[in-house]
Amino acid sequence: MGYGLPIAFFGLNYLLGQKQYKADKKAASEMERRAQVNADLRKEKGRRLKGEQRARYGASGVKESGSVEDVLQQTEQDTEMDAMNIIYNGKMDALMKKRQAKLNRFGSLLGAAAQSADMASSNSSYNGDTSGDPNSSDFMGPRRR
Repeated sequence: MGYGLPIAFFGLNYLLGQKQYKADKKAASEMERRAQVNADLRKEKGRRLKGEQRARYGASGVKESGSVEDVLQQTEQDTEMDAMNIIYNGKMDALMKKRQAKLNRFGSLLGAAAQSADMASSNSSYNGDTSGDPNSSDFMGPRRR
C-alpha cells in the first residue's frame, strides 16, 4: 500500500485549508468594505439631521448663533465620531477574521500532517510489517504454545 494514501490525504487537507483561508480573507475584506459603507450611511444620516435642525431653527425664527450653533456643531461631531467607530470596529472585526484564518490554516496543516503520519504508521501493519507485534512468529523467535 505504501505512503501514497497518507500523502494524498495530507495534500487534500492542505488544499481544503488553503481554500478556507482564502474564503476567510475575502470575508475579512468584505467586513472592511461593509464598515466603510455603513460609516458613509451614518455620515449622510448626520448631514440630514443637521439640515433638519437648521430648518426647524429657521422656521421658528431662531438665528444660527450661540447655543444653536453649538447644537449643530455637536451633531456634526457626534456623527463623525459614530462613523469613525463604525470603521474602527469593522477593521478590528476584519483583523480578527484574518488572524483566525491564519490560525485555522496552520491548525489544518498540523492536523493534516498528524493524520497523515498516523495513517502512515498504521499502514505499516497492513503491509505485513509485524516487527512490533509480540504474537508474530518473527518477534524474538518462534511462538511457544
